[in-house]
Amino acid sequence: MKTKTQNTASRRDFMKITTVVTAGVALTAASGAQAQSASVRYDIGLALLNSLGGNTSLATLAEISPDVAGLYVEHVFGDVMVRDTLDPVTKEAIVIASLMTAGNYTQLNNDHINAFLNLGGEPEALLEMCFIAIAVRGFPSAINTTGKIRNALKDRGITIAPVPVATDDGTERYLMGARYMIANTEGGLAELEGLTVKNQPL
Repeated sequence: MKTKTQNTASRRDFMKITTVVTAGVALTAASGAQAQSASVRYDIGLALLNSLGGNTSLATLAEISPDVAGLYVEHVFGDVMVRDTLDPVTKEAIVIASLMTAGNYTQLNNDHINAFLNLGGEPEALLEMCFIAIAVRGFPSAINTTGKIRNALKDRGITIAPVPVATDDGTERYLMGARYMIANTEGGLAELEGLTVKNQPL
């Protein structure tokens, strides 16, 4: 016959076992739901990726690391790029600008330049991004990306008239920039106001 103490101990042991089993079932269920979710996100991401024209970086990555390639599709396209807050062309423009700033990610930038064009993005907008990038990132990154854009346009048979080369001494451009800064800086730029450049007032 078990004593009261023994019965209490048995009930405690039973509760411990029940808790462990319940937790195990919950974890198993959560893992299954997570796996299913990842599979759905992969399918969504892959469909979006294919609609953009594919991704040569992914094919190269999948040859050596299918797991990383799968995570890339699930997260970048199934989680992030699928969001609809911004339109697809704007999202691709942000990616291209980010890659320009980050460094020389040649193949990735090629993929996103092509995706931008596939979505109907204007070639002139791509070149303007490179021009603006000079002020932020410098010439090397802008020149590198301009070459990628040139190749993508050439493959598509798209030609763009080159921007005319400036023939003045730069005075007018300086005046335009200074006037813009004065007009668009809170409180103006006191150090520029009242100055003249070659007898032309700002």
